[in-house]
Amino acid sequence: MYIITFIIFKELNEVYKAYNRADYPTALEKLKQCLNLARQAKNQQAIGSLSRLPA
Repeated sequence: MYIITFIIFKELNEVYKAYNRADYPTALEKLKQCLNLARQAKNQQAIGSLSRLPA
């Protein structure tokens, strides 16, 4: 569980980097990947946090 959470938040860092570069399609795609990982891991805290991000 902790490894999956680490991977999710590591990928979330990539979302922020893409967003800050104004690469919105990449940011959105990576955000969707993070959300899917959180759902697969059944990590309710990550799902809630990711679901509140603007997309």
